[in-house]
Amino acid sequence: MNDVRPHYSHADGNKVSPTPESSEDTSQEMHFDVHPSVLFKLGEDLISDDAQALAELIKNSYDADATAVRVIVDTQHWYSLVTGERVDQGDDEQAVLGRIQVTDNGTGMTVDAIRRGWLTVSYSQKRAMKAEGGRTRGMRVPLGDKGLGRLGVQRLGRAVLLDTVPATRFEAQNEKSSVQLAYGSERAHLMIDWDRFGEAESLGSVTLTVASEPVDERPAGTSISVLGLSNRGYWTDGSAVDLQRELTSVISPYDRASGLGVTVTLNGRGVDLRQEARKLLNAAPWQMSFSFEQGRLLVTSRMSHQVLRGKGRERRVYRDLITNDGGYAFAQHLLEAKKKKAAERGMAHGDDQHFLTFRYSVDLADTVPSHVTFADPGDFLGEISSYALERESITGDEAPDDDALGFESRTEFAEYAEALSGIRVFRDGFGIRLPKDWLALSDQQTTGSSWYGLRPRNTAGYVNLTVEHNSGLLETSNREAFQDTPAWRGFYALMRDVTAEARRCLDLVRREWNEYRRESLNPTVLPGSASPAEIVEHIEERIVEAQHSSRAAETARATVEKLADSVEKLVSSSKSSESAVWSDPELARSVAQAAVEVEASRLALEGSLQELDKAWLALREVSGSAALLQEKLAVADRRITEAWEAVALGLSAELLAHEVDNIGERLRGRSYQITEYLRAQDPRDARVLGFADHVRASASELLRQSARLNPALRFRRDRKTVAALGDLLTPLIEYHRTRLETADIQLEVVIHQDFRVKINEGKLSQIVDNLILNSEYWVRRSLAQNLIERGRITLTIDTPRLTITDNGPGVSPTVQDSLFEAFVTAKPERHGRGLGLFVVRQLVESEGGEISLLEEASGVELPRTFEVDLRQSRTTDALGEVTE
Repeated sequence: MNDVRPHYSHADGNKVSPTPESSEDTSQEMHFDVHPSVLFKLGEDLISDDAQALAELIKNSYDADATAVRVIVDTQHWYSLVTGERVDQGDDEQAVLGRIQVTDNGTGMTVDAIRRGWLTVSYSQKRAMKAEGGRTRGMRVPLGDKGLGRLGVQRLGRAVLLDTVPATRFEAQNEKSSVQLAYGSERAHLMIDWDRFGEAESLGSVTLTVASEPVDERPAGTSISVLGLSNRGYWTDGSAVDLQRELTSVISPYDRASGLGVTVTLNGRGVDLRQEARKLLNAAPWQMSFSFEQGRLLVTSRMSHQVLRGKGRERRVYRDLITNDGGYAFAQHLLEAKKKKAAERGMAHGDDQHFLTFRYSVDLADTVPSHVTFADPGDFLGEISSYALERESITGDEAPDDDALGFESRTEFAEYAEALSGIRVFRDGFGIRLPKDWLALSDQQTTGSSWYGLRPRNTAGYVNLTVEHNSGLLETSNREAFQDTPAWRGFYALMRDVTAEARRCLDLVRREWNEYRRESLNPTVLPGSASPAEIVEHIEERIVEAQHSSRAAETARATVEKLADSVEKLVSSSKSSESAVWSDPELARSVAQAAVEVEASRLALEGSLQELDKAWLALREVSGSAALLQEKLAVADRRITEAWEAVALGLSAELLAHEVDNIGERLRGRSYQITEYLRAQDPRDARVLGFADHVRASASELLRQSARLNPALRFRRDRKTVAALGDLLTPLIEYHRTRLETADIQLEVVIHQDFRVKINEGKLSQIVDNLILNSEYWVRRSLAQNLIERGRITLTIDTPRLTITDNGPGVSPTVQDSLFEAFVTAKPERHGRGLGLFVVRQLVESEGGEISLLEEASGVELPRTFEVDLRQSRTTDALGEVTE
C-alpha cells in the first residue's frame, strides 16, 4: 500500500508534499468544530447557580442603559415553546412548565447585535469599549467584557425566547431630566430550543432564525423569556428569605446599581430585596461606615448601648446602670478614664440612639505589610453592622429596647440576619461571590457571647465598587473571586484594617464596661490597674482596720454585760417601790416598760456582737489566704520572668532559623551545581576543592549563627559580664550590619561617651536584637514605599544611655501611649505579635534599667528613637569580670 500520509517538516510542523511513493493526493481541508455539549459545559462551569445566571441577564440590561428591569418568576403555569404565551397543559403538546421573564427599557438589540452578541461565543464589543475607556450612550461603563455571561441562560430552562426593539430615536424625558427615552420601529425575535443542540453533532449544524419586522414606533427594550425551568425547586423550595438570600448575593439589596431599578416577582408575590436589608443594617447596635478616597481610609462607627446588655444577671446590671440615662454616665466615665485611648479611636458622645461614636483614618500605605507589593485599588465605600442573634419575642420590658428593630419578633430578625450575614462585595450593584468569610472574621471570634470582634454569623454589610474607579480589581472568569493583583492586595489590606478597627473599638468599650460594672456593684478604692501585690496589701490594711474594730467590739461587749446588771437593778428597785406607801403606779409601769425595752436592745446588741465575731473569724481566715496568695504571687512573678526570658530566646531562635534556612538554600544550590559539574568531568578537576571550600565556609557561618544563642541559654541566664557597652555590642552590630547591607539599610554606631556595665550578655543581645528588628521592619516599609532612598539605623552610646534611631516613619499616635504593652502593635494584621517591645521592656527592667520612646520637644519632630537607660547597670568594676 502506498504511503499517502502527509509529511511535516521538523522545523515548523507545516505539511509538505507526499512522498514520491504516492500516486495521487487524497488530503482534505479540515477545521476545528465544537460539539454542542461545550456550551452546556461552559455554562455550568462559569455560572455557579440560577441566581447568578439571572444576574447576568440583568447586567445585560444595565449595559443597555436600561433604567428599569422587571423580573417575573413563575413556577406554577405552563407556557408554549412556540409563542411563549401561557397555556393550559393539555392545549399545547409543546407546553413546558415554568417561565422566567426579564424585561427592560434599554436600547434593545439589532439583528447584527444578536448575531455577534448572543450567537458568537466569547465575542464582546464591551471588552474593546472598556479597554478604550469608552462609555455607553447613558454614560455607563459596561459591566460585561468576557462574552460568556449569556452562556448561563441555558442552565435556567429548556428554551429561550428573545424579543427586542432596538432604539433608533431618543428624546429627553422632560426639560429638567438628563434621562433620554429610547424608541424604535423594528422588532427582532429569536427562539432557541436547547434540545436541538443536544441532538446535533456540531454547533454549526443547528440553524437559528432571527425574525425581524417593522412595527409602529414604540419604547425600545428587550424581553428575554426562559421557558420550561430546569430547576423549579431552586425558586420554590424553602422560604422567601432563602430566595432573598440567593438574589442578594448577586444583586445589591443596599444600594441600587447606578440609575437601575430592579423589581422581582415570584409566583405573583413581590420579593423585596432592599427594605429588609436596609432595616437590618439600621437595627444593629454596632454600625460602621467606611470610605476610601485619594489614598486614605476613613472609618466612622456608631454604638448603641444595647451592645452592653448581655444576658441574665448582666442584663439586670445593664438596666440599673445604663437605661436610666441612655448610657451617658458610662460614656462620660469612659472618655475620662481612658482619655488617651479614647482620643486614639476618635471616641465622642453620641445621641439618644447611639451613645458613642468613633472616627478613624489611615493611609493605604500604613495598612499593607512592608513586603507586599500593592497598588491603590481606587475609591470605594461601604457599611458593616454587627448584631446579636437572640430568638425571642419582642414583648414585656424588653420592648422599648427593641422597637428600633422594625421586626415583629427577634426570631424573624434572627432568621433574616442569618440569611444576609457576611460582607458582600458589589460592583455597580452586582455581586461578586467571594467566600463568605473572605475577611477571616472567624480569627476575631471568641467563645460564648462575648463581642470582642466581628463574627461571621453576626455580621452583615457591603462594599460598593465601580467599574469606573476600581478597574484594577479584576474578577475571575466565574465572577466568584478577584485575581491576585497589586490593587486587590491593597484593597484586601484596607478591608482587613476596617474589621480590625471594629475589634479595637469593641475591645476598648468592653473592657472598660467590665471595670465600670464591677466598681458599681462592688466599690473599691483600688484602680483597675492595681497589681496583685497592691491588692494583697490593700486586703491586709483592711484586716488591720477590722482588728481594731474587733477590739472596740470587746469593749462594747463589756458595756453590754454591765447594762444587764443595771437592768436587773432597775427591775428590782421598781418592785421594791410598789410596796411603799407613796408609790406611783404610772411610774412603776414606765420603769417596767423601759426595763423591757432596754433588755430587748441588749439582746439585739448581743446578737450583733456575735455576728461581728463570726465576721472577724472569717476575716482572720482571709488574712491567712492573703498571706498564702502573696507567697504564690512571688512564685508566679519569678516564673513569669523566666517565661518572658524564654519568649526572648524563642524570638532569637526564630531569627536564627530564618538565617539557617537561607544558608541551607544557598548550600543546596551550590551543591547541586557542583555535583552536576562533577558528573560531566572525567577525570575530575580542581573545582572539587572550590566546592569543599564553600562547604567549609557555609558550615562556619552556620556555627557562627548558632553561637549567637549561647549567651541566652538557661545555664548562662544568671551570669553577668562586666565590660564596656561598645565592646559588648560589637559582635551584634557586625552581624546585623552584614545582613542589612543587602537590603540597602545602613547600620552604624556612634559613641559619644562609652561606659562600663555589669549586665547579662544574653539579655542585652535580646534587647538590641528586638530593637534593631523593629527598626528594620519600618525602614524596609519606607523603602518599599519609596519614602526614603536609603535606610539608616543608628545606635548611640552616651553614658548612661543607649539610643536606637531609624529613618522609618514615626510611631503611630494610636499606639504611642501603649507601645510597650503586650499585644500592642501598629503593624498590619498577622504581621506583628505586639510582643517584641513588651519583651524588651521586661528584660531592660529585669536589669534595673528603663526604656522609653523619645517624644517631640519644643515643636521639633523627632525620628523614631528608643532610649534605654542603663544607669543601674553602670559599674566601675574591673573589665572582663564575670559574676553569678
